[in-house]
Amino acid sequence: MPAKTILAQSWVLALFILIPLFRPILLAHNLIYVVYATFVLGFLVLAVNINIIKSANSTQLMWLLSYAGLSIVASLFAAEDIRLDYLGLLCFVPISYLIGIWLGVEGSTHSFFRVVALIFLPVALYVVYQLAKSSFSYNTYYYWSPASYRIDYLTASMYAVVLLIYFVFNGRNIVEKYGLPTFCAGFIAISGARYSIIYAVCAGIYILLRAARKSPIRLAAGLLISLSLLIVLVLFNDALIARSTNLVDYSLFRLENLSENDNSVEGRKVLMERAGKSIADHFAFGVGLAGSADVLGAYPHNMLLEAFVDGGVFSVLPLLIFVVSSVWFLVKVKHEHKAWCLLLVMFLLGAFLKSFSIYESRMLFFFFGYAVALNRREQGLAPCVEEVALENSCQPHAWKA
Repeated sequence: MPAKTILAQSWVLALFILIPLFRPILLAHNLIYVVYATFVLGFLVLAVNINIIKSANSTQLMWLLSYAGLSIVASLFAAEDIRLDYLGLLCFVPISYLIGIWLGVEGSTHSFFRVVALIFLPVALYVVYQLAKSSFSYNTYYYWSPASYRIDYLTASMYAVVLLIYFVFNGRNIVEKYGLPTFCAGFIAISGARYSIIYAVCAGIYILLRAARKSPIRLAAGLLISLSLLIVLVLFNDALIARSTNLVDYSLFRLENLSENDNSVEGRKVLMERAGKSIADHFAFGVGLAGSADVLGAYPHNMLLEAFVDGGVFSVLPLLIFVVSSVWFLVKVKHEHKAWCLLLVMFLLGAFLKSFSIYESRMLFFFFGYAVALNRREQGLAPCVEEVALENSCQPHAWKA
């Protein structure tokens, strides 16, 4: 396939994966047709590349499709009417997995993440703009839009961590290597998202230690460049920094409150208790697609627990096997992309076991697919295509002995 065609397809699929990030803004401004157009384009790209299924791990794909299929079948027994909207969201889970495989096989990784960054930046700036309008009041996070839809700070911070880790490892110029990660780190700091903050700090420590071992001079230069960017930001936007201090303070307050009687922590405990009762009453087939939100009063904030409540034991077991095998495939691989990919998979897995719904887990299953593609390359079961637009993931020097 021509290089330009692969690039264009990777851009479309990046938009497809990022729909949970920019969809609330489009909905708030009555631009839902843009979301529909992205759906259609994404499906067309996948239809053109339907042969990518041959590069998937057949056993793993079977477990994932078993989860999706059994969830639908279980809903026939548990619910009067299947929620068609959530049925569509459920289909995006295996689709995202196949997109990850396609990206790993075709080798357009960097182009994909550049598009992700180009979408994330205006969304993040929109977040900061809305906060600035209300003097950076944290309590206004959920009330920016005139419509009933909202931009979740957790979702935005999740994508910020993904971009931070990827471009620290794979940035090809000063803007990508230092500028974009610095912006993402600042956004995470004011987000109030505790898990993202803690993980970003831990990943940052690991990255610094890894960089110091490889090249102390390059590490020192990188820290100086990042510090210089922060100084320039303070000099030219001192008022902005002063107002954003309240958000940084609130992030610290939320971290300090984590070990105390925090409302979100207590709320998760209540949800787990309700989920336990629901599982006991509907152990085999669950309560139906997206039924957990109605039964528990909110979605369970844990994708495995949500799958158990919605689809029962026959639904959650294939999903659990799929998740464990996906992590194991990535642990075994020896490709140079393993370090950042493993960091991202563990971050996203923790996020979807702590906060997010499985129906919005496209980025996580995308990386599961990407990890499988790397693993099958190593076994010689998938083709190795040279990265278009300067990507070198398939060059001989990219593999470790």
